[in-house]
Amino acid sequence: CEMDMYMRRKCQECRLKKCLAVGMRPECVVPENQCAIKRKEKKAQREKDKLPVSTTTVDDHMPPIMQCEPPPPEAAR
Repeated sequence: CEMDMYMRRKCQECRLKKCLAVGMRPECVVPENQCAIKRKEKKAQREKDKLPVSTTTVDDHMPPIMQCEPPPPEAAR
């Protein structure tokens, strides 16, 4: 096949043959399962990057806790 922008995706076998013919090492071919894993990782990272980052702390949302003294022993009776 003649390799152009359309055919390089359409006929991957001919593209690989051409790459090997011009000197690409066969061990440089990445198996499809590794490509799928990498795509999945990239997608997960993009989704993670979309999440809003909160700059508030718990203290910003909670009222201060008042310090209380226990009642005197005579009041407990």
